[in-house]
Amino acid sequence: MNLELRTLVYGRKMEIRHVPVLTCLSCTESEVPMQVADDIKKLIKKSDKEAEIKQISFAEIHEWADVIRQVLMNTEDQELEEWEQPLEEARQERINLLLDLYRYASDSGDTRWMNEVESRLKQLSMAAPDLLLSNIKR
Repeated sequence: MNLELRTLVYGRKMEIRHVPVLTCLSCTESEVPMQVADDIKKLIKKSDKEAEIKQISFAEIHEWADVIRQVLMNTEDQELEEWEQPLEEARQERINLLLDLYRYASDSGDTRWMNEVESRLKQLSMAAPDLLLSNIKR
């Protein structure tokens, strides 16, 4: 399986860029990893209520997609199994950054900011590379 970032088009009125997708090299079947699928569905449901055509970068609103985008931008094409270490290192770096932000928000007494950072941390906690690899149909 290859890990790629693709653009998903929904109902001719929404274009979602930077969506992580797993693609089988032999049969070309593709699937969105379960770690982001629910968040994609929530984004689509939320945008269904709006009339205008939208272009959204999923990496701008989802921590795991952004970590994947950063790793893919900085490495060459590889089999998915070779991504485990770079993805885990990048995920840990992002978690550390978010924990620093959380501490600062807590020291500032900004509960709204704390809740936002906590939500971003949850996205990363569900997205360990070994979980990604273990959910691939071989």
